[in-house]
Amino acid sequence: MVAVQRGTTGGTFVSAPGASKVGFGLAALIHFHEATPQDFAEFRGAFESESACLAAQRATDAQVAELGEIVERLGSP
Repeated sequence: MVAVQRGTTGGTFVSAPGASKVGFGLAALIHFHEATPQDFAEFRGAFESESACLAAQRATDAQVAELGEIVERLGSP
């Protein structure tokens, strides 16, 4: 997402949108572009896999250890 700021110090900046902005964007997509369930399935697949990849790349040692502890508590199937 980007934020556009006017003025002498303005420009277009990458921003971290809050949940309400993301929700508004999805609502607008449905309303104005008549998105189909297939459209959302495609979006979800791309968005979730990219997010998981970035999370794995950026995880700290402490976060990886915590995830390992969670897996151990839940047990294997």
